[in-house]
Amino acid sequence: MTPTTTRRHAAPWPVGNSGRQQGDASWRGDGFPFSAACVGSPGHRRGRFPRGDGEPATLGEIEAIRNAWGVDVCEDPVDVERWSPLNPSRGQCGPTALVVHDLLGGWLCVAKVRLEDGSYQGYHWWNRLPGGVDIDLTRDQFAAGESLEEPRVFERPPKIRRGEPQYLLLRARVFESLTPHTPAP
Repeated sequence: MTPTTTRRHAAPWPVGNSGRQQGDASWRGDGFPFSAACVGSPGHRRGRFPRGDGEPATLGEIEAIRNAWGVDVCEDPVDVERWSPLNPSRGQCGPTALVVHDLLGGWLCVAKVRLEDGSYQGYHWWNRLPGGVDIDLTRDQFAAGESLEEPRVFERPPKIRRGEPQYLLLRARVFESLTPHTPAP
């Protein structure tokens, strides 16, 4: 099982990250400092996965997401060429962040991906839960020389503008695997 990047943020408002260093509470732990910003209200919508008991899905239950990844879930054509079973999270971040939001609610985080030569190669998406914990199931996709800029944290927009087919495919696979099946008679 691949480790999940998780992190708790103490302040429910933007606090910036000037002067933060490795070892500070706002340091991601993998070399990428980022803001402890968290937007939204304390009563923010929780996950919507219909488990039958009215509770959102747990992190243990969303392992189904990793099992549902595939090259057909990559939303950026650049990532299609770099996706492999050895790096299954490559290009899965946008659809994955949306499915995690479906399951657990919270906010979306997005940051530009910078290459070693200073150029940019797309965006990276992950989640911030209502309790202030960041969940990044696809953080391990990056190679040496790829880093993240400071993220923006925002509420999920009502309309998906890019990658909707990939999101719907991943969502269908995940929800199918989490839905209890009645054994055949």
